[in-house]
Amino acid sequence: MLERIQREARDSFTDLVADLAALVPGVRGVRTEFLENRQEYDFAVDFAHTGWVAPASLSDGTLRALALLAVYWDPAGPGLLPVEEIENGMHLGQVAELVRRLGQATGVSAHPPYRQFIATTHSPALLAAWGSDVSGSVVFLEQADHVDPRQGTVSRVTLARPLLADHPEREPGDSMTTRGVARILRRLDLRAS
Repeated sequence: MLERIQREARDSFTDLVADLAALVPGVRGVRTEFLENRQEYDFAVDFAHTGWVAPASLSDGTLRALALLAVYWDPAGPGLLPVEEIENGMHLGQVAELVRRLGQATGVSAHPPYRQFIATTHSPALLAAWGSDVSGSVVFLEQADHVDPRQGTVSRVTLARPLLADHPEREPGDSMTTRGVARILRRLDLRAS
């Protein structure tokens, strides 16, 4: 994929490398090469103090960031980039920046490719970083009990509550507010202490 992006979409490859350099300290470049003896492509990442590093010697966080950026910057890629537990294997400061970069050019546009980025997290740090985005793009999923008194049943349902600014006409519980996020973060801090 890296070789194809580099060959077919040079500007996208340049943006991919720039994003990786912004996320991973010391990154100066990425190169691809075709290994004749194995009949496959390989790559390496150039670091300021160590030079070219093969994939086997890269950290899990660097590999994960590079993979997500490659999928994101691939012009032939799918319109949806779903990532479960985006914080896994990465420094939390880098995750917030990665999410910002992946989300900067997504959403419905007038022209294809239509791109949408969906990430799940349980990270309080990422919640803190994005807890003031009241655009509705941050959505909290909570499980709740639905009681049907006529049937005498209780079932589990998932409620989707977008993070929105306070509004006097909005029904309580239909959305999450920045105050609600602050309460969640305080509760998490109390549990950690």
